[in-house]
Amino acid sequence: VQQTKDFLPFMTAGSPSQLDKVWSKKIVWVSPKRDQWGRRVLILRLGKWNPSDFSVQHLYTATFSLLQMISLEAVTQVAGTVFVADMQGFGFKHLKALGVEELRCLGSFLSGGFPMWFRKLHIVNNPRLFNMLYTILKGFLGPRIKDEVQFHGYTLPTLLEAVPAEVLLKDLGGKSNDADIDISQEALKKNEDRVLKIVEELESLSKQ
Repeated sequence: VQQTKDFLPFMTAGSPSQLDKVWSKKIVWVSPKRDQWGRRVLILRLGKWNPSDFSVQHLYTATFSLLQMISLEAVTQVAGTVFVADMQGFGFKHLKALGVEELRCLGSFLSGGFPMWFRKLHIVNNPRLFNMLYTILKGFLGPRIKDEVQFHGYTLPTLLEAVPAEVLLKDLGGKSNDADIDISQEALKKNEDRVLKIVEELESLSKQ
């Protein structure tokens, strides 16, 4: 319950249909294709986020909404989800926008606050500045998820060994394209009522 309380305030910045300013930047999405183990793959291009365009709360809410949607899938409940975080372009403006409370929220979310099995977190194109941020985030991560974080640096072949090219965009050595980004956003808006119901349930849980 405490973990839910930690992240929930950052996840209620708007309904999926109210987050077009996030979706238009094509920063976060779920691939329409699963990986070789049947897992969903969520891709986040954090370095392409400009904090002056929208807040971290809006970015978190958009990400949370996508995960809520796929958490309703029976296959995903068993197979779990993989994160791919592309840090190309990460700089001081991102470091400034992600404070301790924002990192605590993310840590709680990944470490059991949200009912989903996060199988692996792949971090690619990570500059030294992001590595400093991760040192702080690591303090908020549970032991299991810490063991599932893999840094690839600027070595794309190691990422492609772990994640199929079909789910990655071409700038990560993959075969996907922007049309695949739009698919998950459109599906999310169609399932908006179900996603908002999960938010209500989590809000009720956090009050216990």
